[in-house]
Amino acid sequence: MSWCNDAEWVAHDDQFNYSEAMDSKKNWPASLYFASQADRIAHPKDVLYFMRSLGQHDGRLVTLGKKQGNLRNYTHSTMLKHPDASLDHFPLMLEWMSQQN
Repeated sequence: MSWCNDAEWVAHDDQFNYSEAMDSKKNWPASLYFASQADRIAHPKDVLYFMRSLGQHDGRLVTLGKKQGNLRNYTHSTMLKHPDASLDHFPLMLEWMSQQN
């Protein structure tokens, strides 16, 4: 959680500087990001900020929630663990993956 609040993205245990490592990487692969309107840990604005911090790349953010047409207002963990996820947004992920090389 401290990574969300710190200017530097440095691991506390081994002091690995993820910010520096990200800055040195220039060719990120295509990425699909999920965020939920109901998520209090990684709000869609935070995920968008993270996605943009990687620089120019083929990134797509999918925001989940009933207002967006989903079955549920998922939380940080239920967007992965809820039984409806396999019916709701997992097919979108599988379709996206099938379009990648």
